[in-house]
Amino acid sequence: MSQTRLSQMGMLPISATGSTISRTLGDISADVTNTKTTVNTNSAWWMGAGGGGGGGNSPYTFNASTSSITALSGNNIAQGCYSNVVGGKCNSACGDYSTVVSGSGNIIPVVAKYSSILGGECNYICGVYSTISGGQFNTIYCAADSIGGGSCNVTHGDWATISGGISNCAYGQYSTIGGGIGNCSCGNYSTIGGGVINCANGANSIVGGGYNNRACGDNSFIGGGWYNIVSGDSSIMGGGACNIVTGNYSNIIGGWCNNASANYSNIIGGGCNNASGQYSFIAGGWGNDTKGYINTFILGSNLSATQAYTTYTNNIISNGYVIGNTKPNSQGTNTTYNILSTDSGSIIYSTNATTGTGLTASLKPTSYVYPEGFEVTFIQLNTGRIMLSGGTSNITINQADGYLKTTKQYSAATLVYIGGSWVAFGDLNT
Repeated sequence: MSQTRLSQMGMLPISATGSTISRTLGDISADVTNTKTTVNTNSAWWMGAGGGGGGGNSPYTFNASTSSITALSGNNIAQGCYSNVVGGKCNSACGDYSTVVSGSGNIIPVVAKYSSILGGECNYICGVYSTISGGQFNTIYCAADSIGGGSCNVTHGDWATISGGISNCAYGQYSTIGGGIGNCSCGNYSTIGGGVINCANGANSIVGGGYNNRACGDNSFIGGGWYNIVSGDSSIMGGGACNIVTGNYSNIIGGWCNNASANYSNIIGGGCNNASGQYSFIAGGWGNDTKGYINTFILGSNLSATQAYTTYTNNIISNGYVIGNTKPNSQGTNTTYNILSTDSGSIIYSTNATTGTGLTASLKPTSYVYPEGFEVTFIQLNTGRIMLSGGTSNITINQADGYLKTTKQYSAATLVYIGGSWVAFGDLNT
């Protein structure tokens, strides 16, 4: 480096011996040998080169032992190797390769290497490779976390992110909170979009927003609403209020105070409905209950299931044909048969050729429950007549003429339970 160039940089007076040029200014002592510059100081003014020979003092201090840079004003500290405090006041960058750009009272301790605080007030990073962009009283405890802003937010899981909001906590690894107030993402890979006091505890769980919702099952989802809970794995809550899904692979789309407690159960909406049987379904309405029966379907209100594999509704109005599959039940030459609740909609036929009564069809005892609207048809295909019986409880079967036996071969009789009474009609005789 030539003396002319050093003079142009404002570094005078200069003493030169051979190929070495030395210069001292204040507490800076520098030796320039050919193209190598050695700064001999532990605390030096970081000098800015002025053009035309007029140099000027920079507002920063340079610590040669750590290669750190600190703003002179504001009582800032940069103690980590290659750490920097660009501005603000009472900021501290003590972790190696850490940076505080601005703000006040922001702290990066020794353990938080490669971390940055861009601004804000009283933010704190204790994890490596982490960033706080701004806000106040935000805290990062783990590695590779990020807080965008807001106030009093905390990340406590590695690779966690909080975009903003107030008093949100991201405890799960790779968890994310978009904003809101008082939300907590505790499950790994969990997400909360926003809202107030929502919690995503399950792994891969999601709460879109709303108020005081809880997604506790793994892979569970709550879109919104308030006071909704999903504790079943891989289950979904669309919204509504005070709904609960405890079954795995179950869903409630909306409504109020609905409960899908069985696996693979579903409720579309309505209120106070309970899908407690596996693969059960409630379309909506009010006060419906599948009563734990498997594959039950309810369309209406105030309906309760009494058997499995059955659809319940209040009324059906059809402008076309209603076609159902009857269930033929052959009793062959049997002489007795106990009528079951699952026989509703069936056709029971006898081929008994006995003269007189060939088959006696009896009702179960009074403790046995038949569904309202139960209906079964009996057909006599041979000479043996079919007799309808009240069974061991001697239950009354009503018929217009008091007849309870089929008349002859190919006669048919129907037995119906309606309004709490049994009624028989058809080709009957004494």
